[in-house]
Order: sequence, then C-alpha cells, then structure tokens
Amino acid sequence: MTTTHPGASGSLDDIPGPHPLPLLGNAFDIDRADPLGGFVRMAQEYGPIFKIVTPGGLRLLVSGPELVDEVCDDARFDKLVAGGLGNLRKGAVGSGLFTSDTDDPLWARAHNILMTPFSLQSMRDYMPKMLDLADQLTDKWSRANPGEEVDVPADMTRLTLDTIALCGFGYRFNSFYRETPHPFVEAMVRVLSESQNRMRQMPIQTRLRVKAERQLEDDNAFMNDLVDRIIAERKAVLDDDGGPPVTRPTCSAGCSPASTSRARSSRTRTSGPSASPSSSPVTRPPRGCSRSRSTT
Repeated sequence: MTTTHPGASGSLDDIPGPHPLPLLGNAFDIDRADPLGGFVRMAQEYGPIFKIVTPGGLRLLVSGPELVDEVCDDARFDKLVAGGLGNLRKGAVGSGLFTSDTDDPLWARAHNILMTPFSLQSMRDYMPKMLDLADQLTDKWSRANPGEEVDVPADMTRLTLDTIALCGFGYRFNSFYRETPHPFVEAMVRVLSESQNRMRQMPIQTRLRVKAERQLEDDNAFMNDLVDRIIAERKAVLDDDGGPPVTRPTCSAGCSPASTSRARSSRTRTSGPSASPSSSPVTRPPRGCSRSRSTT
C-alpha cells in the first residue's frame, strides 16, 4: 500500500529506501517485469516501511498484514488516488470504485451500483455460470498430454476475467477456446501496463511517446465502445421484454455505466483491436454460448 507526499521532508528523511538519482529518482530500481515482486524484495531489504522517489513525488510503501491493516483504518486514514490508478482515472475507467477519492460522489454511486450484484442472492445466481467456466478450465487441463506443462497463473487469469465478463456483463470472452486473448482483454492489459509505466516517466517523456499515446486512446475508445454496445443491447432487451435484466453491467475496474459515456477521441477510428477468425479456433462450442443477446 502506498501514499504520495510531494515535497515531503523532515522525519520522512529517516525512512530507508534505495538511493534516488537526480530527476529520475528510483525509476530504474522498480522492476518493470514484476513490480509487485520488486517491492516485496525492497521490503525484505529495507524493512516494512520504506520509500521510493518517482517523477511524481515521494512515495511511502508499507508491507506486512499488521501495517496494512492499520493504514486501512478509514477512521484514521483517507483514500487518495494517485500513481497508476490516477492515470486510469483519466482514461476509460473514469471515477469508479477503485479510482475515486473518498470524498468523490461518484465513489458512492459506484459502490451503490455494485451492492445488488454482490448480494447473497446474486452470488447464488452466478454459481451455474461460474461452474460452467470452471468446467472449461478443467476440460482444458484434462486434454493436456502427460508431462505437458500447464501455465496455472495464466489460466487462472483467464478464468477470473471470463467470470467477471459473464457474471457482470452477460458476455463471454471464451478465453479457453481461443489461441489469443480476447481483443478487450488485450486492450485492457495494454491500458493497465501503460498506466503503470507512466508512474516512472517524467512528464516530458510521456508527451514525447506519441505512438504510445495513440495506442492508449485507441484502447480506451475500443473498451468504451464495447461496454456501450453491451449496455445498449441490454437496454434493447429490457424494452422488448418489459422486465429488468438480472444484473446490471459494471466494468471490471468497478466503474459505473455512466463513466463509459465520456467523450471519445477526436480522431476517427476505423477499426478496433481484433483477432482474425483463423487465430481463434474453437474446438467445440462453449457450453451455453449463443449468438443471441443474453437476457441474464
């Protein structure tokens, strides 16, 4: 867990941490391939409370269940969105459950929207879908040849994202029937990666990375378009059937549907990220998969 203190001084100077470079700070000390693992190693070296310096300011990090539990006490500490989450808030996610400050009214809206989908009855309603996806995972593993390696973390990520999409949106990524990730997943991963990368960049570096900025705009627009289309289809089903859908669409980052209606990029988009049919073979139709619009 981190907090940012631009221009902090005084007793903070006594907190240990890697030695920063002028202007760049500890940008080269952060493990780009495994940031979380790198912070764990820093905690082992410098102790449960340590600091790093980034172009955005001084950041304090704490580790261990006792300290994390203490700083999660909302009676003593408040939430301040910064770093990677702050960059996400500027894009497709907007102000949602994880990307809003405590005093942001949109935080309460996102929280209230998610109350019903996470109720006990809703959890029970999700079980058949969750079991369906778990069966797809076990079916994939059961078809592996003896001695063949299985990438468990990657498959668990596929299971998690498929579960969120199906239970929250009524939409199937069908990750276990594809050779490449769904275009939405690819766009989301790029957005998350770019948001984290900008934590280690000086403002001038970010402005000079024109290609990365265009890719970020395209990915944000593509994710917004897909979510807007799903919401429009659900509304159409509601108008046709005269009854409300079981679950209300929410994005995987906890944003409210209202946050997806933000202005699109001024540049004309001719096509979004896509995967060719030849690159996504389906060995057998996914259980319960249909081309008709879902009413769940």
